[in-house]
Amino acid sequence: MWDKWKEVLSELFRNEVDVAGLVETNINWSPLRSRQAINLLRKQFGNGTMINATSDEPSSSAYKQGGASLLLTGNIIGAIDHGSSDQRGLGRWSYCIIHGINNIKVVIITAYQICQDTLTTGMHTAYAQQYRILRRQNVHNPKPKKIFDNDLAAQIKQWRNKNYDVLLMIDANTHLL
Repeated sequence: MWDKWKEVLSELFRNEVDVAGLVETNINWSPLRSRQAINLLRKQFGNGTMINATSDEPSSSAYKQGGASLLLTGNIIGAIDHGSSDQRGLGRWSYCIIHGINNIKVVIITAYQICQDTLTTGMHTAYAQQYRILRRQNVHNPKPKKIFDNDLAAQIKQWRNKNYDVLLMIDANTHLL
């Protein structure tokens, strides 16, 4: 797992990338794995942080379908206010808020919309994880894709109402044309 991660970090470093959004990471971002990934990031870049989103669905494996990560390095690190992931614990997006000059605030979001529409594709898919979590949250007949759209739109609206600028990097899993 970490060999591939090191390859990604090397490419980001070689191309002098300060902010990267990674979706469908398929990593069970436990606190330990997150710390290990951040340590590798800092070893490669000298500084850096990352905000990971993974579902609250328990998993004993390092592999967990879905997920989103936001990596930040360089001078932007000093401007980070805070970061987190989607409020439902579904592993759909991670974000951070940056303080810019002239009191400008920018929200950077990395989001992953599932591609499945039904449970028939497997019990460990991101769709199945989200479906089960939503049922535990007392959502009757959950439609994870529709809930994603509604929740993300509502979250962005909250940020825009605070006059935050929004930068969205998304795997929408849909055809745009």
